[in-house]
Amino acid sequence: MQVVGHLESQLNKERERLNAMMSHLHMPKEGEKIQHAPVLNQTHSQPPTSSHSFSPLNTSNDGPSEPESGLIREVHVSKSFIPLLGENGKSVYTCLIMSLKMVVLIVSDIQRSADFYQKADVRPPFTYASLIRQAILDSPDTQLTLNEIYSWFTRTFAYFRRNAATWKNAVRHNLSLHKCFVRKENVKGAVWMVDEEEFMKRRPQSKVTHSSA
Repeated sequence: MQVVGHLESQLNKERERLNAMMSHLHMPKEGEKIQHAPVLNQTHSQPPTSSHSFSPLNTSNDGPSEPESGLIREVHVSKSFIPLLGENGKSVYTCLIMSLKMVVLIVSDIQRSADFYQKADVRPPFTYASLIRQAILDSPDTQLTLNEIYSWFTRTFAYFRRNAATWKNAVRHNLSLHKCFVRKENVKGAVWMVDEEEFMKRRPQSKVTHSSA
């Protein structure tokens, strides 16, 4: 599948970026802990049976959602990390690393569960900002119009095809809310691009505020 192949290529790039950053910071790999929860099999066509429902996507304070299923892994950064630039440097670089780790995990989950997401009416447990970024980076020119972003959502996730289009309001809200999304005019009209540096500056949060959108 072309989509899976593209995601696999991007996943490798994200992992290389993460390893390069951690190597630059001299962070010991054995100090990290990534707990891998079971990954959904691509052949699944029904949502997994669980006593927990998926956390709704956040529309206002859009940070990484707290895992409520096996689709997201918990990420823990070693507390023994000695910052090279003092406490401020520790805060900044820890944020960058956590953001990049979350990106890697999201790409990995979408890649491995692509068939499941395309068939099952399950709300993906990722933030809108992360999904929008993924949509833009999936495009050949790494830029998309608003309608093309909508199309990526419905093409990739059955949930957005089968449910009320109120989620489009959340997409527009996040595009205008986050500085990492840059709007530019070209021959196609208004297109959106991702400022990766700004995206990585977004401070990871452990929980989100549930929204009906």
